[in-house]
This record gives sequence, C-alpha cells and structure tokens, in this order.
Amino acid sequence: MELEIKCTEQQHTAITSDFSPDTLLGIKAGPGSGKTRTIASRIAYLLSAQSQSGIRPDNLLVLSLTNRSVNDLRARLRAVLGPMAAQIPVMTFHSFAGKVVGSKYTDWNILDDEDLRRLARLVDMGRGASSMAELRSHLRDARRSTSDVAVVARIMEMFGSTQVFTHDDVLEECSRLLHSPPKFVDNYKVVFVDEFQDVYPAVMNLVLQISKGRHLTLAGDSDQSIYGFLGASFKQNWERLTERHPNPNIVHLNQSFRSTPEVLQFATAVLGHSTPVHHSVKPPCGLPPLRLSFASPAEEREFIYDEVARLVDISEGAIKPSDIAILSYTNREVDSVLNYFSERGRFGLCKLNSNPRWLQSPLSFLMQYVRVLLDPRVNFPLLCSLSTVPNIGEATLRKTVSLATEHDVPVYEYLHDSEYEKPKKLDMLPHYVNYIAKCRSELNQNDPDQILATLLRMGKELGFDKVLSADGFTKDQLLEYRLHFDTIYNTLQRAKAQKPPEHTVLSYFMENYNNDTLVTSNSIKTSNDNEVNFSTIHTAKGLEFPIVFILSGNNYRLNDTQRRVLYVGMTRASSLLYFNKLSNQFVDGLDHTPRPLFSTRAPNWTSESVSRLLADLGRRPLTKVHQLASKLAHATL
Repeated sequence: MELEIKCTEQQHTAITSDFSPDTLLGIKAGPGSGKTRTIASRIAYLLSAQSQSGIRPDNLLVLSLTNRSVNDLRARLRAVLGPMAAQIPVMTFHSFAGKVVGSKYTDWNILDDEDLRRLARLVDMGRGASSMAELRSHLRDARRSTSDVAVVARIMEMFGSTQVFTHDDVLEECSRLLHSPPKFVDNYKVVFVDEFQDVYPAVMNLVLQISKGRHLTLAGDSDQSIYGFLGASFKQNWERLTERHPNPNIVHLNQSFRSTPEVLQFATAVLGHSTPVHHSVKPPCGLPPLRLSFASPAEEREFIYDEVARLVDISEGAIKPSDIAILSYTNREVDSVLNYFSERGRFGLCKLNSNPRWLQSPLSFLMQYVRVLLDPRVNFPLLCSLSTVPNIGEATLRKTVSLATEHDVPVYEYLHDSEYEKPKKLDMLPHYVNYIAKCRSELNQNDPDQILATLLRMGKELGFDKVLSADGFTKDQLLEYRLHFDTIYNTLQRAKAQKPPEHTVLSYFMENYNNDTLVTSNSIKTSNDNEVNFSTIHTAKGLEFPIVFILSGNNYRLNDTQRRVLYVGMTRASSLLYFNKLSNQFVDGLDHTPRPLFSTRAPNWTSESVSRLLADLGRRPLTKVHQLASKLAHATL
C-alpha cells in the first residue's frame, strides 16, 4: 500500500519513528495537536510499502481507556485506510481483557458493583462481608478455590461456574493469563496505547505485560492527567516503562490546531506555566476569554441562558446551540444549569456521557431481564428478576435455589415444570416464571420496539416499577428516566444496524451494550443543531466546541489536579471561553494581575465582534442589514 501523508514536521517524526521490537516511542501531545490523526497515520505508515515492515493489520493492537477514544481512532483509521481499518484490533483495555479471559474460560461472568451487592444478598458469603473490597475478595477466593467450600458451592449454584469477575478483576486476570498468552496474542508485534496519562495501576500492569518483546507507542499529555483519584500517575507509570526502556524516543506535538492564541494563553496561565508549552497555529481572534463574576449560582444560570440566546440571535443563527458547551466538575453542577434551561425552554438539551448514564441508574436492573430473556436457566439473573416481586424475600429465593439444586436442575426449570413438588411458601413463584416464559415465546428478538416494550411490561409485572417509584418521582427524575429510555432504545437500534447474521438484536445488545461497539462517540454529533451541550469536564475530554462556559463551581483555591482539570475544560474551546466565578472566588496568579489575559466585563456584542467570532469559526459573515441593525442598536445604548 502506497501512502501520502500531509503533516507537520513533528508529526512526521512521530509517524515514521522506529518500531523495532522492545523499543518505546512516547508522543507528548497537547490539546488540539492532532494526536489521533498522528496515531492513525503512524498505523497507516506501518502498513505501507514505505515502512518495509511487513506488518499486517492483525499484527497491531491499539488500546485506550474509553469508548470515545476507541471510536475516534476507528473513525480516523477509516478515513486514512478505508475498508482495511476494520481489520485492525482497536479496543478498550476492558474489551481486550475480556477477549483474553474469554479465550481461557468458556463459562464466565462479569458483575458490576450493583450485581455484586445483589449476589451478597442472595448468597451468604460469610465473615460479615459488607464492603465492596470484601465482596471482591470473596469472589477472588472462590475463583482460586481458597474460599470455604460452602461459599464456592453457593456461587456455583448461582452461575454454574466460579469464574465470576468484577471489571477490575478482569484486568488483573488478563495480566495473569498473559504470562502464558492465548494464541491470538502471539500475532501482535506493535502495541499502541492512547491517553497514557490516565492509565491507572491495574491497566499499567497490563500495558507492561502485553508490550513485552514488542514495540510500544504511547500517546498522552501529563498536563491533561485528571484521573489521579483512580490511582493514575503519569510520573510513576513513565518510570516503570523507562526501567525497561532506558532510551525511549520522545516526540513533542506542541502545535495546537484547535484553540485561539487567546484561549490557549489563558488556559496555560491557569495551569501555572508562565509561558505556553503549546502554541496555537491560528491567528489571534481578537476576542479575549471572559472571567465574569456573579453574586450567586442562580444569577450565573440566568446569564448563561440569556447569553446563549443572544449569541444565536445576534449571529442570525450562524452560531448554533450545538456549538456551545456548558462544563463543570460535577454532574450536580451541570444538571442545575441543564434543568434551568429545560424550565425556560427554547433549546434542546444534550447531556454528554462517556458511558451510558442509565447504567449508573436504577434502570441498570433491566439488564437482568435481558439476560433472562436470552437464557432463563442461569440462576442469578432470574433470581434478581424475582427479587422485586412483592412478598418475595431473599430467604425464599435462597430456599428456591436449594430445592432446585437438590433436583439438580436450574431454578427456572424447577419453578416452570409442574412435575416438581414445591412447598406452599413458593406457590406464587411459578406464576411469575410462567409469565417470563410467555414473554420469551412472544418476543421478536430482532425488533427494538418489541424488546423495549417487553422490558417495560416485565418491570411492571415483576414489581420493579413499584421499587423504582417507592419515594415518588421529581420532575428532574422523570426527565432523566425519559432520556435513559431514549438511550436504551437508540442502543438497540444501533445493535440492529451492526449485528452480524449469527446474532439477534437482543443477544448483540447483551454482549456490547457497554463497550466500544455500541456506545456512540459523542465527538461525532448525534444531536441536532438546536441542542446545547452539557457535560462534566472529565466526560468532555477529547471533545471540542466553538464556545465553552466553565461554571463557577470550585474555581478557586486550586491544587495541581484541579488546575489540570480546568486546563482540560478550557482547552475544549476553539474560539470563545467563559471562565466564570462567584464574587468571592479568586485564583492566585490569575485574578488581580496587572495585565490580565481576560476580560471581566460581559461582552457588548457588535457586528464587528460577532464577525470576528464567525470568521474564526469559518462561518458566513453577517448580512449588511443585520450589521446596520446592530450598529443602530449599539448607538442607542
């Protein structure tokens, strides 16, 4: 394959660097520096005739931490390589770990924290296990047969296997299995790791194991390391790597193609650097970042709404609501503004999430129904589904498991088949199991509408709706649940479009509902132009927007981690940045400086200033009629 690459000199160095076994290339890539494009071009180069490498697509392994990063890499590879891109393994670390673990165990299960709590309630794990750490320890002991025999037996009753993992356990087990790796791993010759600054210890162990004897290309930026709460330490990880590779090749991508010089200089000052470490290739926009002060969060919310409306109106719609992002540290702060926008109307709302947010809500329970619809003979999801039925307690369910085990049949068969005699206390359970059987027989597993309708009916029949509404619903909760159901339905529709012939929509959804296959990248806009974007800074990482508002939140008394988080948030803006504060908030070295890098006054938008903004965005200029109206309005103020 012949390849023509248009790139900067720095990018060219990274693209064509040595890829010999046991070598390390570190690409330090600032915000908007073309990192993803550079990684994709390096992959294309390795596959091209120019490299003389003999590398095939299946000799490459490309790993990242998030679904969004994986989807962005896949999209960029498709743009460079066309159909060949589909042959390159690009996946999250958890997906890769699942593939390795799945090659070893034919019958294994993965539990999230809520599943683990349900398991603890259904299985007496002994020793007073209550914390998540203790529960995970019990699972680990059961897998290794170091737990007491009774606990192992009870887990076997639930799953038919002791190979039950949490998400982090899968990473640990993968690292262990790579000491004697499955055959498909032997194909890999070159490993890529994106977003290296966010790698935490369990992932770092996997990086060291999978890259042994192979070339390793890393890409990241220590200034954007914002996951210290997970144990991520760029410094410690880099030291571990350089013990193995004392002479790494390091390339700096320090040109920013995203943000204006004004935004980049201001963000650099917040980071604490006296001079920019990254340089904008864009000409100055002439619009300084805005550091506006508010008496209260309520006043701030009102200003943001009015300013969004003003930007859209004064630009004659050339600035669209979807050009605007409202970011903060926490979901609570973001949701307070989102709800205010919802109350006032006019704009659509797009809440960005790196993973489906419904999986962190009570609606994640619906996945138990999906598992039951696919295979009711696995005890755990069936028992979870029955646990919400009124007057059915955990003791009853444990007794049911015990009786089914005595007959050496799954709980579903024991309750569904009339030939098995049942004690009176279990009289009501067969009715619900028969209802599940009816749902299964009537369901078209390839119809997203039927699937979602069936899940909702099961929730009502099995009592989940009463559990969900036990404390009533607030207006905000109802809005959030509606958005969650929209997400589930859209994911089912994507499953229908993507599934291979051997899968039903339901089975493909079950396998991929939370991984990089079906979780849509939010950098590829799926919302319409009338939707304003709302997000935490952590979730918005990797995205860019023409106009960004950073909420006042905790924008003062900043430690190093908070400065990096703000730096990430601020550098999402390509053209205009609002870095808000409350009247009593100040940042050392930023506020009260002799020559501030920002304006403290709300913008008085004129046709000239709007035209500068539109020019930076590459949008059409204002019409002459609108310019005249703007000037007249300005003259009368």
